[in-house]
Amino acid sequence: MARNKFLLGILLSVSIIDIFKVVHAEIKNDISAIAKSINVKIYGPASEGSGVIIKRDLDKYLVLTSWHVLKDVTATDELNLETNDKFLHYYSKGSIKKIKDVDLGVFKFESANRYEIAEIGEVANSKMLDEIYVFGFPLPNTSVEKSFGRLQPGQITANANAYNKDGYQLLYTNKTLPGMSGGSILNKKGKLIGIHGRSEIDEIYSIGDKLVSTGTNMGIPISYFEDYISKGTKISENKKSSADDFLVEAFNLLDTEDNALKMLILAKKSVEIKPSALGYALLARGQEILNDQNSALENYQKAIDLNPNIELANKYLAKRLPNKDAIKIYENLTKNFPKNNMYFYLSAKRKLDVGDITGSLEDLENGIKIYQSLKNDFCKDSWIISNKNDAIRHKKCIDLKDTHQHLLERAGNTLFVLNKTKKGCMYWKDRFENYFWGSKMWEYDGYYDNFAYLKNDQFTLPNKFYANNKSYNIERAKELSNTLYSRMDLEKYLYKYCLS
Repeated sequence: MARNKFLLGILLSVSIIDIFKVVHAEIKNDISAIAKSINVKIYGPASEGSGVIIKRDLDKYLVLTSWHVLKDVTATDELNLETNDKFLHYYSKGSIKKIKDVDLGVFKFESANRYEIAEIGEVANSKMLDEIYVFGFPLPNTSVEKSFGRLQPGQITANANAYNKDGYQLLYTNKTLPGMSGGSILNKKGKLIGIHGRSEIDEIYSIGDKLVSTGTNMGIPISYFEDYISKGTKISENKKSSADDFLVEAFNLLDTEDNALKMLILAKKSVEIKPSALGYALLARGQEILNDQNSALENYQKAIDLNPNIELANKYLAKRLPNKDAIKIYENLTKNFPKNNMYFYLSAKRKLDVGDITGSLEDLENGIKIYQSLKNDFCKDSWIISNKNDAIRHKKCIDLKDTHQHLLERAGNTLFVLNKTKKGCMYWKDRFENYFWGSKMWEYDGYYDNFAYLKNDQFTLPNKFYANNKSYNIERAKELSNTLYSRMDLEKYLYKYCLS
């Protein structure tokens, strides 16, 4: 009898879980259908974006989007939009308007076709951890040749009542992409509570580092549009009093010059009222900049306890934890940020420290592939700088290329120590011929002193290490470790081992 009750309990639990999954899938499908019907794809003269059909007056429709999608459109430019039925429409000339003080704009188009209108929700009732959905049309990139509508689920991180620059008062975890700016933010009832404005990741790993590093995106509450339509006068500045007010203002100060102390104070006020992963991460970042490393470590750990995937905290801890713990963090970082070659490099060094030379080489070669895949696409013409995003892209490409040369050298050195000379020479040659420093070597450490020890007046290797790395050449490792003192460099290694 007891056994039957136990089995019945398991069956009921499984059934409840299955029912929950089905209901959740149905909700998402319903919201997806709503989102597809109300969102439009915008084709501007210089860029693309997303928008939401927000109002109808007979055959005239009003579209709400981000102002940065519209701001460069001139009176002589064409602006087109594509609705859910694949019809392409021209915008009504002279209809583009900016909503004061916020990154929102509207424009009109005319059509005899009937289109769905977004139903506005009550954004003031939305709170942290509420489930929300962002919809938009990501730009084509190296992995997706054609743009199509995408619904991204997530949760609210903060919903500030107080005004913040450009109206960005909604923070959320939904993973979004460039091109989705201007798209809808829907609550779980499918009602519009905001407009998505700032994207988290692009083709590489971030157009705005602070967005991706905190797992946070930013949107503007729909209340600003409601005020615009009713011709009200929304207060541009009001007193901050809630945890979300302090959190959003602190987030806007992240990585801005000389604002670490102010960010720290605001984040501290936020977590004192309502603890959050983002709040602790911002508090810790302020302490890190102000050289209070012990407090930073403590608060980054609190952030991870609440959100294990927050990059800002993980990359700080990984540099300070023992090898075993650091390797686990780098495994997650390389998985979550597969186009950040620095994480592969740092992971490879930690794995070498514990004697996992094969795993280290695998990370190095995976890291090498990243810049190879981006240099003729994302980084092509990156030296041409005409706006802020170009400057960010330029800086990223410099960082990518610099890390790439260290990956090439270390991969060549690792293969050399493993007696795989031919392939090692290939990486050495690439590094030597394509970088300013040419012969200069930096990556010769960790191959010998970490493993070899003196026994009976002779250097030898631990049995366990040798069993896992049978192709390891102790003499080559010793030669590599003496690179600095023997005045060897990359050109000399190429001459000695690679000419044939």
